[in-house]
Amino acid sequence: MVLWTDALLGSLVDFYPYLTNLCRESRQQLHAMEKAALDRCALVILSSQWAIDSAAQLYGIPNHKLRIIPRGASRERDRTQAEVEALIQNRPSQPCRLLFVGVQWERKGGPMALEVAKMLNQRGLDTELWVVGCCPPGGKLPDFVKVHGFIDRADPTGEARFDQLLGDAHFLILPTQADTFGVAISEANAAGVPCVASAVGGIPTVLETGVNGQALPLSATAEDYSDFIYSYFQDYPRYQQLAGSAWQTFKHRLSWAAAQKTALGYLRELMP
Repeated sequence: MVLWTDALLGSLVDFYPYLTNLCRESRQQLHAMEKAALDRCALVILSSQWAIDSAAQLYGIPNHKLRIIPRGASRERDRTQAEVEALIQNRPSQPCRLLFVGVQWERKGGPMALEVAKMLNQRGLDTELWVVGCCPPGGKLPDFVKVHGFIDRADPTGEARFDQLLGDAHFLILPTQADTFGVAISEANAAGVPCVASAVGGIPTVLETGVNGQALPLSATAEDYSDFIYSYFQDYPRYQQLAGSAWQTFKHRLSWAAAQKTALGYLRELMP
C-alpha cells in the first residue's frame, strides 16, 4: 500500500484555519486514525520537505518510508517549449502584470499583494494587479486592480480564460499565510511565469531563488517583494531569462510527466 498526497491531515492542524482550535478529543481521533493508515503503508509520498518533516515528527515515520514528489499543473496538455517562448517574448516590458490567484483573499495574502502593486506604482513602474478567484473586500479599489472573480476551470470557456490570463502575466504573486504546496506555482511555471511567494509550508521546496522565482520569509514586507520584482524590470532581458528558467523547472521537476516517472521508480523499488 502506498499513500500519495500533498501533506498529511495532521500537518494542517493549527496551520489551516479550518483545522485550528480543535478540541482535544478531535485532535486525538484525527491523529489516531491517520497513524493507523500510515502504519499499513509501505511508502508515503508527499509533495515537499515540509510535509516530510512534519510527517516524521508527528508520527515517527522512518525515513525509508518517505519520498518527495512535487505536484504538477492542473492542465489537460502541457505547452510546448515554442509556445512558452512565444508567450514570454510577447509580454510587454510595461505594465508589470501581477497575477493573484486565490479564493480566500486573506489566507492567500491578498492585502500584501495589493500593497506590493501599490508600492511598485509609487516607484514609477506601471503595475497592474489581476485578481482571480475572489473579489477583494473593502469597497472601491485602486484603478490598477483588475478583478476577474471566480473562474470555473471545469468549463472549457473558463479554462481558456484562465489560460490567457496566466500566459499574459509577468509574475504570480502568492504571499500566502498557509499552504501545503502552492500548486499555482506549478501552473505559473508551466506558462513561463516566475513566482514570488512567502516561504511557508511546502513552498520552499518548489521555489528556487533566481531559478523560477523567489520565496520570501513570512515576515517579509511589501518593500521586499517589490524590490525583487522591480530589479527584474530594470533589466527586462534578465526577466525573460528568469521566465524561461521557470518553464525549464516546470518541465524537469514540476510537471506530471516528471512526477509519474519518479513515482514509477519508487513503486518498482517495492516490487520483489
